[in-house]
Amino acid sequence: MRKDQVLMGVLIAVVSLVGIASDRWLLARTRKGQALVKWFGEETALWVLRGILAAFAILGALLASDVVRPIQW
Repeated sequence: MRKDQVLMGVLIAVVSLVGIASDRWLLARTRKGQALVKWFGEETALWVLRGILAAFAILGALLASDVVRPIQW
C-alpha cells in the first residue's frame, strides 16, 4: 500500500465529513449549494448533499484502507 494513497483517502474522507458538518452553510453560501436548493428544494437538497458527501467519505475510507485502488499507469 502506498503512503500517498492512504493520505489521499484520509483527506477525502476528512473533507467530506467536514462538509457534512457544515452542510447548511454549503447550501446557503455556495453557488453549487444554491443550485441544489433551486433544483430540489431546501429539505431535499440537504439530503442530496449529505448523500453525496457520505459517498465520498466512504470512498475515501475505502481508498485509505486499500479496498479501492487508484488506476496505475
